[in-house]
Amino acid sequence: MRVLVLEASTSAAKALVYDDEKGILSVESESYGPKIDSGGVHDARGVYDVCLRLGRKAVSGAGAKAGEKSIAAVA
Repeated sequence: MRVLVLEASTSAAKALVYDDEKGILSVESESYGPKIDSGGVHDARGVYDVCLRLGRKAVSGAGAKAGEKSIAAVA
């Protein structure tokens, strides 16, 4: 089973794809820029958009080839 893990912390967004047989397949991380983090106040839509973009990038970097498992869960 493959799981896409998304995290939105106070300083960055992260995405990871984990496979129960192979372990970690892909990791992506990005610090928030000034458009999203303005002196400790975060733009919620900006955080959401970064998480989704990194999730898509992590999934595509996990080597989704014909016959391989697809994402079974998101956490």
